[in-house]
Order: sequence, then structure tokens, then C-alpha cells
Amino acid sequence: MPNVKRPHVLKAVYEETAKLLARREAPTEHIDPKRWLYRAADLKYMTLNANGIFSRVAANQALVVRDGSTDSNRFSGISKIPTIGNRGAIYCAGQQSALVNELMHYTANQPGVMMNTATNMPVASFSFAQKFVVKIRLMHVLALCDLSPHNPGSRQFLDKIFAAPAVQSALTQGGNRPISMWLELNDGQDCSVARGVGLAVAHCGWLHGLQAQTVRPSDRSPDEMGDNVVLFGDANQAVPGLWIECAYRFPLSGPPEEIPVQY
Repeated sequence: MPNVKRPHVLKAVYEETAKLLARREAPTEHIDPKRWLYRAADLKYMTLNANGIFSRVAANQALVVRDGSTDSNRFSGISKIPTIGNRGAIYCAGQQSALVNELMHYTANQPGVMMNTATNMPVASFSFAQKFVVKIRLMHVLALCDLSPHNPGSRQFLDKIFAAPAVQSALTQGGNRPISMWLELNDGQDCSVARGVGLAVAHCGWLHGLQAQTVRPSDRSPDEMGDNVVLFGDANQAVPGLWIECAYRFPLSGPPEEIPVQY
């Protein structure tokens, strides 16, 4: 799991990112309600009634923010800096590839998941059997800080953060030699830079979240990455403005099942 290994770097990145966001100098994307998002959740949160119906109250458990006091996610969680508030989020996928890559990463080596010895990654069917997926409709336009590689402004934004003297000083402490903010942001083990950027977005007051490429590899092609959409919210509450259209379950034997969500 990624965690913050350099709190001093998080602090410097957070402060510089916050300055740029306060001046609205950030690459953005506005996601229209016509676009679907998808999110995988643990099966323990899938509680069906006697008729096999997934109530909306129960389904909304998949939208609850649970990582605000943890240090295990990339852009959200604790800051480890007293002056920077913690903030949790839910992680959704904009493309199937991102959903598959994230799901396979987090189910690797779990009990009951068969591994592919050739790729050292889980067999996809076993990973999907551990989770259910919700299809999410947006109730309003989402304003996101777009850090994905297909936005030409994302690298310029990150380069500004990288060039700031305070950030350079923090990154070079201990004799380190930083190469680029892009590589720092996409470090799959140390999320000090990503968490600093994420918390700045969470606290800026005018963005709902951010969009960034998943750092999880694909067992099919290095080009099959896809984007995560990270939506910030209050601890132990469902992120508002989202509507679960339906859910999908993936039994090991048999085809995928679509589960209706109703009041």
C-alpha cells in the first residue's frame, strides 16, 4: 500500500499547490452528468433484501468515505502535518481498464484469489469475485483538477510545483535527486507528493476532486491504464451528488449479475 514516507515533502507540495489553486492556475475538466463512473466495493457492503433487491440506503455504503484517518491511499488520508487537515475520498474509475487494474492490485494475495504465475498478478475472475461494482450517475457537473496525461496543462502545472524553491529543497533533503514531479506523483510506494497535491485540492473550496492516471499495471498491455476520479468528502459520509444506478456481482461460476437498486 502507498503511504507518506516524507511528511516534509507533503507539506512543501501542499503549500505550493494551494497557492496555485487559490489563483485558479490548475488544469481542470468538468465531467458532465451524462458520463458514468464505476466503483468497486467489498462484498460485505452488499446487503440484499429477501427479494434480491439492493436498497438504495444499503447501496450507498459504496459511496461512503472511509479513509480520512488512514495512510493507505494515494491522494487522500492523513497529512502527518498538524497544520494540514486530513481528508478522505472515494476512488472511482472513468474507464474499465482503470477499474480492472485497481481491483487486481488490491486483491492480490488475498485468500481465495488465484495468482497467474506468468504475470505474478491475480486471475481477473478471482479478483472480481471478491467485489461488487456500482454504476454511478452524476447529479451535477463535477469540477476536477485534471492531472491525467491527456491534459496538456497537467505537466505544466506539476512543473510549476516542482520548480518552487521550497519544494526543491524538500525533495533534495537527505541527498535525494528528484527527476520530475510527474514521476514523484506517480510513485506507487511513496505518496508524499500525491497526498500533498490531493489534500490541497480537497481544501481549495472550488473543486470536487481530481482526475489522475492509475499507477497500477495491466496484465494485458502497458497502454491499458485509464484514469481514477477521486472525489473528496466528509468522513463516514456518502459523497453527495452521486446516484447509484445499479450494481454488478461477478460469481466465479456463471455470468455477471446485474443487481437492481431501489428504494
